[in-house]
Amino acid sequence: MQNPGRYFMLLLLLVTLATAKTDTPFAFTMETDKTEAYVGEPVKITFTFSYPIDLQIAEANFAPPTFHDFWVKPGRKVPNEIKNGKHLYRLEYIVTPQRAGRLEIEPARMDIGILKSKQKNTLRMERVKWKSIFSNPVSLEVRPLPENTTLFGDYTIRAAVDRNSTKANEPVNLTLTVEGSGNLEEIGDFVIKSERAAVYADKPVVRTHFDKGLMRGTFTQKFAFVADRNFTIPALSLTFFNPKTKKVRTIRTVPIPVAVIPSATGPAAPRLEKRPGSVSPALPARHGTTLWIVAIAGAFAAGVLLTLLWLRRPKKRRHKELPVETAIKKAKSDKALLALLLPYSGKDPRLDRIISELEENLYRGGAHRIDRKKLAAQFKKYVTISPDDEEILL
Repeated sequence: MQNPGRYFMLLLLLVTLATAKTDTPFAFTMETDKTEAYVGEPVKITFTFSYPIDLQIAEANFAPPTFHDFWVKPGRKVPNEIKNGKHLYRLEYIVTPQRAGRLEIEPARMDIGILKSKQKNTLRMERVKWKSIFSNPVSLEVRPLPENTTLFGDYTIRAAVDRNSTKANEPVNLTLTVEGSGNLEEIGDFVIKSERAAVYADKPVVRTHFDKGLMRGTFTQKFAFVADRNFTIPALSLTFFNPKTKKVRTIRTVPIPVAVIPSATGPAAPRLEKRPGSVSPALPARHGTTLWIVAIAGAFAAGVLLTLLWLRRPKKRRHKELPVETAIKKAKSDKALLALLLPYSGKDPRLDRIISELEENLYRGGAHRIDRKKLAAQFKKYVTISPDDEEILL
């Protein structure tokens, strides 16, 4: 063996360090509830800080690690307890690894203000001395999820409507609920498309809690459907990797048919009123009628014709209020007004803006004020009606 004295000194140093007493009364540790996890699998981290009960501390400030490659959610503060002559403080975090591989979590830091007392003559002075201590680092082995899968856990899904039938242009509300354990925060917004109904979606609400080593919770998203004919809410699906079965699973809701009843108070189908027919031409005079009789008859016919033409001369029309204009002024709610205006969607950008404001008021918490009298007065400007079409019953 080369240089045995060197090895002896090194061994003596290691023994001395192992048997030496620590010069700090504080302990600060970081622990994980598992050493291996999948991408997207929540992991609980517990920070524990302790110090003797006879030591006075003015303040202690916790500085968490910088969690690289983790989604982080602060957990709960465990109530302080005294055990074996020491104060114990615990703080929990929930972290979710975002990539596969061996991930390192650097040490956390605790800044401690220690209260020091000093007697000078008859005065007692107190001051704070600051000290920083660090926890241990931890590492986590992260396994990848199967290809094309981003969600981890075990879930159930259900969809429920507040009614299966409704009147035309009155909303049907759908509540979508996902429950289970896993990384619920990774569930994206559901998008529903329909060719027969207008669809409005709220932002999802996710509530979670940590229970027996699992992140459990509920994902809820609400939708509103408005249509003037029957439609079906399509099935919605969720795909995830189940760690118990080690398989990818897809769960689905069932399609929900909705019957739409035509509204009796809604706008009627367009109907043209028949105008009076034209005057029949005069019959030709019989052969042999004397000239003066023909002249008198012609003059009489001409007089009748002129009288009819005068009666049918173009008159300056006074504004005749259309039924829909009257209904707009009398609409008692935004819902009733929206039902009146929806059939005219796409006729004019100004009218479309009013329709959008009404929809925001009803389904997205908007507070737009619609002047019904002004809207009724300008309705013909939004929906162009020619003189020949003025008598259409809208």
